[in-house]
Amino acid sequence: MKAGPVGYAATVGASLGGGVLGGALLGTAEAAWIAAHSATHVAPGLFGFAILLYGGAGAIWGAGLGIAVATVRKLMGRSEGTRGAFFTVACGLIVVFMGFPVAKFLIGRDVYMERLAWSSPTGLGIQAATLVSLCALFFFMTAGVSRVLDRLPHWVSGPIATPVLLAAAGVVLMLLPAGGLESEPRKGDRPGGPNIVLVMVDTLRADVTDPYGGPGLTPNLGRLARRGVTFTNARANSSWTRPSVATVMSGRYPSSHGAMFKMDGLPDGVDTIAEQLSASGYATKGIVSNYVTAPYFNFGQGFDSYTYLEPSYFFGANDVTSKLNLYELMRKLDQKLFPGSIKPNAQYREGSQVTDAALSWLSGWESRARKGDRYFLFVQYMDPHDPYFSHPDDGAAPSRKSMPSPPAAMKDRMWSLYKGEVRYWDEHFGRLLDGLVKSPSFEDTLIVVFADHGEEFLEHGGWWHGDTMYDEAIRVPLVIRLPGDEAGGQEVADLVSLVDVAPTLVRLGGGVVPEGYQGQDLFETHLSPVFGEEQHVGNDLQSLVYRRQGGNVFKVIACNEKNPRGLPARSLFDLTADPAEKQNLSASQPEELQLALSMLVAAMKTAAQGAVAGKSVQIDEASQHRLKELGYIHDDEK
Repeated sequence: MKAGPVGYAATVGASLGGGVLGGALLGTAEAAWIAAHSATHVAPGLFGFAILLYGGAGAIWGAGLGIAVATVRKLMGRSEGTRGAFFTVACGLIVVFMGFPVAKFLIGRDVYMERLAWSSPTGLGIQAATLVSLCALFFFMTAGVSRVLDRLPHWVSGPIATPVLLAAAGVVLMLLPAGGLESEPRKGDRPGGPNIVLVMVDTLRADVTDPYGGPGLTPNLGRLARRGVTFTNARANSSWTRPSVATVMSGRYPSSHGAMFKMDGLPDGVDTIAEQLSASGYATKGIVSNYVTAPYFNFGQGFDSYTYLEPSYFFGANDVTSKLNLYELMRKLDQKLFPGSIKPNAQYREGSQVTDAALSWLSGWESRARKGDRYFLFVQYMDPHDPYFSHPDDGAAPSRKSMPSPPAAMKDRMWSLYKGEVRYWDEHFGRLLDGLVKSPSFEDTLIVVFADHGEEFLEHGGWWHGDTMYDEAIRVPLVIRLPGDEAGGQEVADLVSLVDVAPTLVRLGGGVVPEGYQGQDLFETHLSPVFGEEQHVGNDLQSLVYRRQGGNVFKVIACNEKNPRGLPARSLFDLTADPAEKQNLSASQPEELQLALSMLVAAMKTAAQGAVAGKSVQIDEASQHRLKELGYIHDDEK
């Protein structure tokens, strides 16, 4: 059958169908590339989303092209051209014109790690080869495929069949289960320890919580403290999330576990709490809401199931589908056209949803568990972290990204919003605590609550966190409820830090503490000083908190010269007499400073012992955007 010329409507219809197919092909190709380069399991929904997103864009492209071509043909009185030709031209053009920038971006990011200069001979050669390949595909389609289409029924290359079939395929793929593992009761030997619930609260200062003399914002944490042990002198070993959480999970200082920079993941060489408890027979489950601790950075290491509660992405995307180039372009366009206030759940899931996820998992566990089965549950909340939302939401959302250095006049407003977030978190932590108390296994459940770091509110001239090692940034709550409320209401004033959490939980879980762990058991007498360190946004910091025998607690902080924050190279504080760290004693007590620095150097050497091979994670543009939204990457960083 020989195809004849087609009219206006058929020209538009064939072009629309071809545009849909071209977009779907391009989206499928990019989805396959992302899946091949992803560090985690990729659900079928990625392909469904890509087909629908790119196919929709292709429909707009194809229809526009068809209208333009049909209008020109009509004005010129031309009638040549077939359905197959218009279909394949539209399909081929979208593959070429959209495919070239997409391919260039993916090759530069994933093959050359964004280190390729496109104006170099290699860069120009790759661009030429890519363009030639796409053009060859275009000519193959227009010269060969169009002839095949012209011999098929007209509806094949019309405006209905291809879009409907591809839309159906996209929807089906998006509805397929994501797969992955879920914690099941262990078979074989039962663990010797209790159930363990490890709760992390991002950016929670100790001094705003009830157990530490706070203003009544956290009655539920106070309720737990009355049934447990409160460590009144607990500190984080870093003042931002990734190195701090890596220390908790690995029992190692940052210079030992190596996850200190924005591109670092948790190395495979560390022995995590989850791995050790899993080896002891525990089922292990993680539920997190901070992108910094997402599976992408290997924090799911050792967990049977590790769920990252993704933010509510624009246009229904998720953590993986948001990496599609077309989605990223649409997101930027949306932000430019509608620059309204940030909404809750757009950056991280709120405490209500974290608690819901934890309670849902616990309910499922209780229904499946046999007598003697044990679980380790890690739950991570984000609420005190910026952006600071009001509850109920009134559109206020100050954040590090939107205002890196807020004016001092905003302190009361910022402080009020922050405290509101703390109160909101405690409300939903209370729901989790109620669920645990009502569970059949509560009497044999260990609960640990801690924060990864604090937050600054101009105590030393700055805001946010990650820049200093002052106590507003590293003094954190640490409360442990032992099974049966053992030692309930007790306070421990020993100097402890988050590096001590891992050996404590592994021991209480009946496991053998690995040789590489650098902390001490929290329930042993602590005589060692507390060491902290980090290298973040140009500030290279080390600190040591130590107690003079029978005397005061001192703290020394060392910082690199000409650091961005403008911190003194050496600071010494008597925390007993000056808990706010206002009087730098470096000049007035040189002998104490020398003693403190000598201990600090020794601690630095100890911390670096047994360092494991680091795990560098590639940071693509979409990941960089998420880290910028949470204040972990600044616009002036390269």
